[in-house]
Amino acid sequence: MNWTSADLRKYAHWSLAIGILISGAAVYLLYRNPIWNNETRLLFFGCWLILTGLLGYNPTFRNQIKYFLVSSLGGVLASLGFPPYPLLPLILFAFVPLFWLERAYYEKRIRLAWFVFFIFNFFLIWNVGTTFWISNTAFLPGVVGMGINAFLMTAVVCWISWIHRKGKVDWYFGVLFIAGWLTFEYIHLRWELSWPWLNIGNALAKWPILAQWYEYTGALGGSFWILLVNYLFYAIIRKGGMSGRVWECYRRWLPWLAVVIIPIISSVIIYYNTNVTGPSMKAVVINPNIEPHYEKFNQDFETRWTIYQNLLERAMAHEPDLLVLPETIFEQVNVDQIQNNPYIGRIEKLLAEYQSTARVLLGVTSYKVFGENNPPPDRSSVRETVSKDRSVLFWEVYNSAIMLGNDTIPVYHKQKLVPGAENFPYRKLLFFLNPIIDQLGGTIYGYGQVDAQDVFVFDQVKLAPVICYESVYGEYMRKYVAKGANLFTIITNDGWWGDTEGHQQHYEFAALRAIEYRRSVLRSANMGLNGAFNQRGNEVVPPNKYDEKAVIPVSVTLNSSLTFYALWGDYLGRFSIFLMVFFTLKSLVNSFTKE
Repeated sequence: MNWTSADLRKYAHWSLAIGILISGAAVYLLYRNPIWNNETRLLFFGCWLILTGLLGYNPTFRNQIKYFLVSSLGGVLASLGFPPYPLLPLILFAFVPLFWLERAYYEKRIRLAWFVFFIFNFFLIWNVGTTFWISNTAFLPGVVGMGINAFLMTAVVCWISWIHRKGKVDWYFGVLFIAGWLTFEYIHLRWELSWPWLNIGNALAKWPILAQWYEYTGALGGSFWILLVNYLFYAIIRKGGMSGRVWECYRRWLPWLAVVIIPIISSVIIYYNTNVTGPSMKAVVINPNIEPHYEKFNQDFETRWTIYQNLLERAMAHEPDLLVLPETIFEQVNVDQIQNNPYIGRIEKLLAEYQSTARVLLGVTSYKVFGENNPPPDRSSVRETVSKDRSVLFWEVYNSAIMLGNDTIPVYHKQKLVPGAENFPYRKLLFFLNPIIDQLGGTIYGYGQVDAQDVFVFDQVKLAPVICYESVYGEYMRKYVAKGANLFTIITNDGWWGDTEGHQQHYEFAALRAIEYRRSVLRSANMGLNGAFNQRGNEVVPPNKYDEKAVIPVSVTLNSSLTFYALWGDYLGRFSIFLMVFFTLKSLVNSFTKE
């Protein structure tokens, strides 16, 4: 593509003009609408046009335009190939631009600064195109979060590229890239800046029939497969694609077709040979549909109780074994005095009036006060308040799940917290950012994380109380299964993101957890999609529509058998770390040897 200076200026003018118009319209809509849906996506697109328009005034950009367009195309394909869009084939080609850009840098056709920019452009488009909705909760923290995630992804590719150049690994670059990316995803699932929403294996969530082999590999297996398909496609194109004799073309393309088709056929076979077995249980999932930004936490209790009571009465008419309500139904629940809590007492009284033996799972915001006989733990989430008599009170807040109906009320505190929104990552190390985080609308203290994963037990049911963001973590659920969980229950509040792809993605990710462990999944989401998945990842009943109160009766089966993934977890990630340590050490040795 040969652009003249005049062409570049024309592009810059038009990009700036259109970007300013779109951004202006988006700002107007954001100002006019108190609850945001897709307005933030429009704003980010306008800002991207403005920035690329400004870039067009750089005369050296004329020689880089093809790389920029290719990186942008890759980001768009990755976004469209991700749930909830039914365009999965696009993800099988979306990462080809990354390999092409890395090769251009390896062969010194582009400079380091441009290479880093193009890779970052790819990942920023993918992050914004897929998760723009996180800014609907808190705008600036959402922007910062997407930027940090794109930066981390860019850093991983730069690390891989450095090994490629220094380690002399050109002939097995595909192994290097896939191992490097799986290492990133594995680590990204485990540190305080964790944001695994865009782990590539999640792309199959909308197509559970194609992801049945996740019971052996977990979602990292999906990441491995998708990257392998992308790399083989790139390698074939680089070696001539359709050129040469017919037999040569067949010889090039048959391995790629085999890598695409064999896992698909295997998954379909597993799907039809997997029986949904185990004793059945009747449950009802409930969506009170209370808007979280302006209503849920500002309404008085009596107003909310009227909604809850009506829905619970409708639910008990189905004579269920279990009622599931969403995350944070009640606030300010003292974990040491739950039995005496008036909110909890009303639900127990309602159960008694209907002579119901059902258990009720619900989410609450709870707290614990520490005293002389119970000293505060050494955690950054512990808060302190100085009273009038100048005594210091230590306390901690939790995002919790409880179950009513037993003699005692079991409590589980959420462990996987959303960075920025629910915890301040590495607060002791980054203490100097306290004022900035506070101004951005994040939390300095965050929720407490108590190192315990309890399984709630009644009759033959052993349920895992999974809260919101935790359902994205495949191997994390393994700890529940190790404690005997035969049912997954997800309680969440998806109204923060508006009517966007966010709540749809979150709903569909639950199917992957069902497949990985062959467990039925119950899902109760305030303002989100409510329903259930069976052990094959299929919907048991159709979900409700967004922004609709719902009482959904379902029958699910209980399964206690262990899958290969339940036994071994993310072994692909652990093996990838071993490979990357070897590759990195090899590159370091080569660097020092040359020097």
